[in-house]
Amino acid sequence: MQKTTKVIFTTLLALIFLTPAWAKKQQATQMPPVVVSTTTAQQGTYQEQTTSTGSLAALQGIALKPESSGRITAIHFKSGQYVTKNTPLVQIYPNILQAQLEQAQANLKLSELTYARDAKLFKEHAVSQATLDTAAANLKAYRGKVQEIQAQLDQNLIKAPFSGKLGLRQISLGDYISPSDTIVNLEALDPIRIDFSVPEVYLSKVRIGKQVTVQSDAYPKTKFTGQVDSIESLVNQNTRSLDIRATLSNKDHKLLPGMYVEVTMPLGPKETVVKIPQTALASDTNGYFVYKVENQQAVRASVSIGHRDADNVVITKGLKAGDTIVSTGTNKVYPGAHLVIGK
Repeated sequence: MQKTTKVIFTTLLALIFLTPAWAKKQQATQMPPVVVSTTTAQQGTYQEQTTSTGSLAALQGIALKPESSGRITAIHFKSGQYVTKNTPLVQIYPNILQAQLEQAQANLKLSELTYARDAKLFKEHAVSQATLDTAAANLKAYRGKVQEIQAQLDQNLIKAPFSGKLGLRQISLGDYISPSDTIVNLEALDPIRIDFSVPEVYLSKVRIGKQVTVQSDAYPKTKFTGQVDSIESLVNQNTRSLDIRATLSNKDHKLLPGMYVEVTMPLGPKETVVKIPQTALASDTNGYFVYKVENQQAVRASVSIGHRDADNVVITKGLKAGDTIVSTGTNKVYPGAHLVIGK
């Protein structure tokens, strides 16, 4: 009797422990196959980087204004023209100054002759020291007067202070202008400057000479490259970010000051990593996972992830390059599911 009871008890225990596993296996066998798409975990390269919005500015840029008042008698440029340094741009009425210069030059010539004559007579003791000193003082005064008027004439011929591109002309022939009036904007476009900022956490990874890549909505298929040339000496207390300035070549003058651009700056070396599509990654309270495909069945694999973008995610642990995984349809898949690979 005791032996029979023991056999019955053992049988019941076996049924208790084995029935769930058997039922689960039967369920997996009886469930219809799941149609999914698959892909292969790819080996690729990854480089840590930061992206921010930047603003373009000219290395040199001014609103060109006159130093003196007067009537414009000649305009030597066109709107949008590229000019080199010292190119004449605007002439302010010069006639009065030119007449004054001729008079001053004549007086200078006379004072030179007077001084030369008095110096000769002084050696012969024919004139006094006072007379010679007066002649010397007059000579210096007329030289200064000639230089003064010549400087005024130079002010009235307005030239480009540096090479660059002119903007829209703000004056017309015959206008009377004063030092408060803008003639035209002048911007040095090559090279051009980019001002942007990065979070303070990247401070140790930013250095002079680091390459940056710039993209603009105006040229969506073009990437411009430049280099960091200066870094702010303090962190912005309001944004906790670090201001950075870079320059890049702009020989074709495609980029203009004031444009907003996207600036990407690498922060570390390139690394070999495993990448999968974002659609293949799933998560629950236990973390991230994917479904590997083994013998047409789904096998859940826990993974650790790194950088991710709109399309791909870097897997740092749990997969190796070449593993076949479910790429779409993961919401229908469960461990042990029989899979039908669709197109």
